[in-house]
Amino acid sequence: MNDTDRSAIEAVIESQRLAWNRGDAKAFSAAFKSDGCFVNVFGALSYGRELFEAQHAKIFSTVYQESSVKLPIRRTHFLRPDVALVDIDAELTTRKGAPPGLRTEPDGIIRTRLQEVLVKDQGMWMVASFHNVDIKPGMPS
Repeated sequence: MNDTDRSAIEAVIESQRLAWNRGDAKAFSAAFKSDGCFVNVFGALSYGRELFEAQHAKIFSTVYQESSVKLPIRRTHFLRPDVALVDIDAELTTRKGAPPGLRTEPDGIIRTRLQEVLVKDQGMWMVASFHNVDIKPGMPS
């Protein structure tokens, strides 16, 4: 709940951004807990780092190949000193456009609301839950 914890959480999110932009699923998954929960932008639910990494390896080599993401943090809320809820306004730019079922804004960017729950485990901040949803037309900011 101090500046050190806030900075460490920001570093986790920044490492995700850098890993995504390199297409590196292993690095993108590095801070994901082995039993973490993942809900993707289409609502599919999975558990565990292995599946999280495999799903990202697949999209990094197909639909989101050579994509780039921005992950500006909207809000970090400490539920307890060792649990933080992080709201992120994700912006994804792709060369291939949006996959079926998602829409892009007129500027070609896919915008989503990403919410991550991070827990401090043995002194390190880890992602326990990663929930992503696309922004629908007319949704309030």
